[in-house]
Amino acid sequence: MSDKLRIGICGLNRGRVHIKNSIAADNIELVAVCDINREKADLRAAEYGVKKVYYDHRELCVDPDIDAVIMATPIDVHAETVIDALDAGKHVMSEVIVATTLEDIGRIRDAIKRSGKTYMMLENYCYIRPLLIIENLVRQGKFGEIYYAESDYLKDFQEYNPNFPNIGGWRQKTYFGRRGHPYITHTLGPLLNIMKERVKTVTCMAAGHSFDMVADNTAGLMLETDGGHLICLRSSFVSPRPDSVTYYSFEGTLGTYQAPQGPADYHKVYIDGVCRRGSWNAPGEWKNVYEFIGDRPKCWDKYWNAADYPATLLDNDTYELYDSGALMMLEHFADALLNGKEAPVSFADAANWTAAGLLSADSVNRGCVPIAVPDFSL
Repeated sequence: MSDKLRIGICGLNRGRVHIKNSIAADNIELVAVCDINREKADLRAAEYGVKKVYYDHRELCVDPDIDAVIMATPIDVHAETVIDALDAGKHVMSEVIVATTLEDIGRIRDAIKRSGKTYMMLENYCYIRPLLIIENLVRQGKFGEIYYAESDYLKDFQEYNPNFPNIGGWRQKTYFGRRGHPYITHTLGPLLNIMKERVKTVTCMAAGHSFDMVADNTAGLMLETDGGHLICLRSSFVSPRPDSVTYYSFEGTLGTYQAPQGPADYHKVYIDGVCRRGSWNAPGEWKNVYEFIGDRPKCWDKYWNAADYPATLLDNDTYELYDSGALMMLEHFADALLNGKEAPVSFADAANWTAAGLLSADSVNRGCVPIAVPDFSL
């Protein structure tokens, strides 16, 4: 095989990010772009010097010069477009979530099996820089056994959408068209990616119904992992506050991580034996996550190094752009295919995360009972 993975990108709203990163990647060759909006497709192709342009994903998928397709299509057509790509013999990187029903997740699994191709969900939040630092510390055993984790996904569509609650498009159906937490993978994915566990059962409660929509004002999820550990998630798309979409916390037997929860906060850790212990009369010591940047794997130097973080960040780093590691994510996928490795986010993991969100609606609708999450292993 070539030393570069030849890709096509379908869906050029979100796909524009992937165009830029594909061009910057050392092990990817961008062959073609595709969008059903002809004007947009032509514009993006001209903007980035892409020679091949398609207006139908099925035509893109049969291009013999393409090894893999990035599907940045709307959520409600993920199943259709991903299955078409797999059946055409292409590897697939798909935007979140895997699909909108358990049946479609099963159909994608069947397509993977019959095609023999690789599927990876592009969960870019797994590549947020502080979380990569935390993952590195976890792998070193610095946190001991992680037994608890939590995350929030809080947005206020009232504030920045004048047509609220009729925002239209796939977001109308995905965010407001069902109860629970269907858009779950940004919150759950990074936690389980670090814990290396899967959801066993999901229990959901919801509160408030102040707007003309199916979704509740907020939902809270309690998830039991197959390792016997606990994850708590909260979701809201009508929360009257600044967005909070990158809050995460881990607790282990030897340490704790907590992301910022406000403009004066920072990414912080307590690690037993590294940070000062507290006492009855004095609090323990938090350390800034970026104090551990020098302990990073050498392969990170290609993307950033300690010099990227000036001293001021150690005092007040309040927000981490969620696409900061998107280039690394694409290159890791290409490396996996070119060198016979497993995809960084497996289909079974992506399906587990997605299914937990879809089943949260069943839990709340059935009186907040625990619901078992099926196994989508290949």
